[in-house]
Amino acid sequence: MVYSRSALALVLLLTACPDDAPPSSDSGSSTNATTPTNPTADGTEGPCPDGGSLCGSDCVFLGSDNNNCGACGVVCSGVGEECIGAMCVDTDPCDGGPGTPCGSECVDINNDDNNCGDCGRNCDDNEICTNGDCIPQGGTGETGPNPTTSDGSSSEGSSSGGGSSGGSSSTTM
Repeated sequence: MVYSRSALALVLLLTACPDDAPPSSDSGSSTNATTPTNPTADGTEGPCPDGGSLCGSDCVFLGSDNNNCGACGVVCSGVGEECIGAMCVDTDPCDGGPGTPCGSECVDINNDDNNCGDCGRNCDDNEICTNGDCIPQGGTGETGPNPTTSDGSSSEGSSSGGGSSGGSSSTTM
């Protein structure tokens, strides 16, 4: 009979204390803010579900929390830093400045022949990147009317109809 009373007390005790209950903030106990508690020293799940760790009164994921990266209180504070795999990683090679991050490089997509207008867009060997467009070397990259006439000659300095091109003319009598 003593055995069944002990077993009944154990069942009631286990039923009253579920493992997945969140920690109570009014328990009166203090938690060391630098020591994560999941898993516990004996290998059982701690107070935070799904692999989280207790930092102060919050359950956090030390592998991805920018305010608790790798350990409680470790803050990823640099421009472009993120907590990845419990380490602060610089994900912005431009450090918040001008330029466009292309992989691990900071590039000017307006003038980079290997990243022209977009990351990975390469200009051909006979082209250069100007204003984000690959243009033939020696070209201006500007859009608009072509400065040549339909017969291929330059339209600059030419006049049509035999008229004057703006200079003064004199007539002899």
